[in-house]
Amino acid sequence: MKKSFFSLPVIALIFISGIFASCEKDDVVNMPVLTTAAVTNVTSTTATVGGEITDNGGGDVTASGVCYATVAAPTTANSYTTGAPASEAYITDLTLLTPNTTYYVRAYATNSAGTSYGNEVSFTTLP
Repeated sequence: MKKSFFSLPVIALIFISGIFASCEKDDVVNMPVLTTAAVTNVTSTTATVGGEITDNGGGDVTASGVCYATVAAPTTANSYTTGAPASEAYITDLTLLTPNTTYYVRAYATNSAGTSYGNEVSFTTLP
């Protein structure tokens, strides 16, 4: 009876292919992409701001809103709003602002990849 050595390499190739196929990466989640809306309805102590999440990065958005400060590039370490919708345009009112003061605003969104920020918008409250 003649033994075939051809079947051993074929079996090894099938086994190795199965190992590599099982090592495929899961779906990668990227940071959300969003824009900050123009500021409207500015008074001496209030303003209306907002944002829009244009891409959730492939993951569920778990937090979103607007962060603001009297210094450029505000983050969620500064003042911020919460409770914005997770996948659409939203607006919110900022209150208790200081009169005649320049504020910087950015929309933000968080998913499992982290927190990202929209473009920065600035405005000055009325005297």
